[in-house]
Amino acid sequence: MGQARRPGGRLHRLWRIWPTLLGTSWATGVVGNDPPTPWPTPTGSVMSEHLRTRVETDVAPDAVLDAAASCYLHFGVAKTTAADIARAVGISRATLYRRFGSHEAIFLAVLTRESRAMAADAEVHLALVKDPLERILEGMMFSIEEIGRRPVHAAVFGGDSAAWAATHAIRVEALRRIGEAGVRPLLETSISGGAVSEQDMTDLVDWIIRILISYSAVPGPGGRRPDEVRRQLAAWFLPPFKDLFGQHEATRYETLNS
Repeated sequence: MGQARRPGGRLHRLWRIWPTLLGTSWATGVVGNDPPTPWPTPTGSVMSEHLRTRVETDVAPDAVLDAAASCYLHFGVAKTTAADIARAVGISRATLYRRFGSHEAIFLAVLTRESRAMAADAEVHLALVKDPLERILEGMMFSIEEIGRRPVHAAVFGGDSAAWAATHAIRVEALRRIGEAGVRPLLETSISGGAVSEQDMTDLVDWIIRILISYSAVPGPGGRRPDEVRRQLAAWFLPPFKDLFGQHEATRYETLNS
């Protein structure tokens, strides 16, 4: 029997240098006589994906709300999509849904944040107004004017988005709590005395929100001048409060309505 032939030619030479071409051994990570080397860290697209995931995880809720508000001003509320908001934030739409919910949930969060800021400004504006009836009237006038003046509120309740926004806003529990926080202290005596029930309070806040949205959704020439709005509110909005506030407030109401 002759001696077995060794693999020869180019195949043999390729086999001998294969570990060097790979840079690391499949089994040990050793190249030749060098000590073991660590496996390579993620590079290229793998590292980019890793960094993008970290960035998406670090996005703050306020950044999403800011981006949504910016989209509302640029595209309009009804035409803004979740993809628009995600693109403005710099995250994927899947991450937006997973961490912050649907577009409707983000819209309601934006509206709640803006409304809380407006309610805080209203408290400052009404700080020196002590008469309950006057406070209600001035609070309504302030809110109607501010909704038209503030960019996000104007985008929400004005133009083509008004119907869509009003349909969703009317069901926002946070807005009802804001409204109730402003009205309940004025009716505390009537509530404790049984003249106003909790259901009455719920209906009253709902009515107030609907009135505010109604006035705010018809701006410009199609609406009313501030003095006309004030006259209408004094004549038709304040009367239900007349009997709830007692004789002093009733006398004050007559002065406001004259």
